[in-house]
Amino acid sequence: MCRSFVADTLNHTLAVAPSLMDFDFVPWGNAYYVTSECGGPRSYDITARQCFNSKCGLGAASPPADCYSGSIVCQHGKRECDFNMWFTCARKVYERAELYVPFVTCMEAQFDAVTDAPSVAATCAHSAGLAIDHLATCFYGQSGVQALAGNAAATPPHAGVPYVLVEGKPLDDPSALLQAVCDAYQGPKPAACGSIDSEAVVYS
Repeated sequence: MCRSFVADTLNHTLAVAPSLMDFDFVPWGNAYYVTSECGGPRSYDITARQCFNSKCGLGAASPPADCYSGSIVCQHGKRECDFNMWFTCARKVYERAELYVPFVTCMEAQFDAVTDAPSVAATCAHSAGLAIDHLATCFYGQSGVQALAGNAAATPPHAGVPYVLVEGKPLDDPSALLQAVCDAYQGPKPAACGSIDSEAVVYS
């Protein structure tokens, strides 16, 4: 679901409104850190994930001290965890969506066939015009670890992914992102849907 959303809906929306939408992408999805209170080691546990989101995610009142120090469990295994870190580093190093989203899209398109994530990251960085050395420094260093923990802390409780907010409100149908952004804009509409100047946050 997330991969098709990024490749189709998100790419199309950003292409139509490349600089008119205040866009952010939070690579974390349904992952969680193993904590003493929520548990969930080894295999993915949705109850542990929901507990982690409520205790350690966005809006948590008093996050436990071990929120971001345990091992990370991703819904689709280690490959997804590695991809999340590459995406996190692309977002951290390059910041602007028009720079890092092509890298994310390239990697997402190859997720199912990947046996060597660093090699795919290098190929996708080259095609997106990003410096793989900068991404790798983040990926293998503390800056990536800290940035990923920041993603976890910024992710609110959610039923599933992609979890998309437009003007701070969850989007019931992520495939309707462009329409939602257009509807949220109060000014005159250009050809694509109207001038778009809305804030969208995607948790994937």
